[in-house]
Amino acid sequence: MPGFRSAFLQFVTGAPRLLPGGLAALNQKLTVVRKVSGSNADWDLPSVMTCANYLKLPPYSTKKHDDHP
Repeated sequence: MPGFRSAFLQFVTGAPRLLPGGLAALNQKLTVVRKVSGSNADWDLPSVMTCANYLKLPPYSTKKHDDHP
């Protein structure tokens, strides 16, 4: 899963790797928030605000929305 982890990190923070100290060393902590969605959240994709390290997830109807291996 190293490929998935680095892609996720790049997506969320905009940086290809973490500083020494990991996520705890980020100036702004990683925050997961609910994304405001349209009528069918199951079709919405996650989005981010890399400047604030915000991961915005739609309110999916089930937990099974991961397409990674």
